[in-house]
Amino acid sequence: MDDKVKEFWIKFCNENRLPKDIKYEVWSFGNTKEMADELAELVNCKIKTATTSAYELYEAGEHIPHVGEYNIILNGSGEPVYYSNKGGVYHAI
Repeated sequence: MDDKVKEFWIKFCNENRLPKDIKYEVWSFGNTKEMADELAELVNCKIKTATTSAYELYEAGEHIPHVGEYNIILNGSGEPVYYSNKGGVYHAI
């Protein structure tokens, strides 16, 4: 795992008084650098406030997200941009 992502996670845990061993997923939106950047910017501007996936698109054995799980969302360059949990979004400064 990238050191920037680890540092990002540790900072989030410290700021929110959470144990650092909580599991989390790391991902980006879309399938191109440009799309990941564009959607991350929409989230940072509070224009994009939700996301969804079709259940049928998950393959057998693939992890299906649940309420309460944590995520670190990356921009198109693979840099951590924000955290999400329980439908909320926590912005990085």
